[in-house]
Amino acid sequence: MDVQVATDRVAAFLPGHGEPWHDLQPHRVGRRTRPRGRSAVPGGRAGRLLSDFGTLAFADTAAEIRLAAELDIRVASHTGAATTSILLRGLRELHDHGLLRPGHLHIHCPALTDHEWRLLADTGARVSIAPETELRMGMGFPPFRACLDHGILPGISTDTVACGSGDLFAQMRIGLQTQRALDHDRVHARGAMPTAVDLTVRDALDWATRGSAQALGLGDRIGSLTVGKRGDVIVLRPRWDLVPPSHSAGTVVLQSGAADVDTVIVDGQLRKRPGRLVGVDTAAVRAEAGAALERIRAKAAALPTLDAATCGAWFAQAERAATRNLGEAYPVPE
Repeated sequence: MDVQVATDRVAAFLPGHGEPWHDLQPHRVGRRTRPRGRSAVPGGRAGRLLSDFGTLAFADTAAEIRLAAELDIRVASHTGAATTSILLRGLRELHDHGLLRPGHLHIHCPALTDHEWRLLADTGARVSIAPETELRMGMGFPPFRACLDHGILPGISTDTVACGSGDLFAQMRIGLQTQRALDHDRVHARGAMPTAVDLTVRDALDWATRGSAQALGLGDRIGSLTVGKRGDVIVLRPRWDLVPPSHSAGTVVLQSGAADVDTVIVDGQLRKRPGRLVGVDTAAVRAEAGAALERIRAKAAALPTLDAATCGAWFAQAERAATRNLGEAYPVPE
């Protein structure tokens, strides 16, 4: 299939892709004021997800990051989320122009090289890993080991809950067991059997709590039960109320889910107890959610299913654009 034809087909069917990327970007940087509405970082500075690296002219990506710095806005990006592809890369180019800022939150990251990981560590970056999404979408393996090897405490996230679990307990399990399997695979490659388990359930719990708080820039306020931090507490009551758990952290990480959450306290205020939200009209929320779902279904019914060849051709065109855009970081002298 002709690449341009495939690109046009995707542009026609995917909301938000009807215009070229460079025509959409001015809307992201046109307002030179602090965004209104809710902050993307609860209790902290406003946050913004950057346009995907490589999809815009390098100067436009640089403008987004510089404007965020000017407005003191935290930024996040989908970084290195396509193993074997140039898409969503560009860390070297950004670093060479002084555009990797402390606190920049890099999401996914399975495709990064050791050099790129060192760039993140050296610039005070944060990393959030969405294990189920990375495995499901063919991005690569969740990079917990790479994070830890470079001195970065990872956080965990769910990314796209439309086709995966929104339960962070599930993400802890998937992430922990996947990384354990990868560690064991290195031993298998030597013709030996693993005799030790390096990562523990407390490591996974640390990723979900302290690591995720740090990823949001809130590590000094939440993420651990520490004197001086906010009173943020989650209390579990296992549904299978048979015997007391013999290992609390193991019960939380390996045996629990969202339905086991009995009590939630946020900044000292009760938000859930016992097992029910406090001060929330759940019937109204369900009604609104149901109405939204019907609207989504109606619009989705009008969209055709794109075949693999069409999506593959679009991806190839996007890689060509990324090669050109990232190359602009190093203009040829006249």
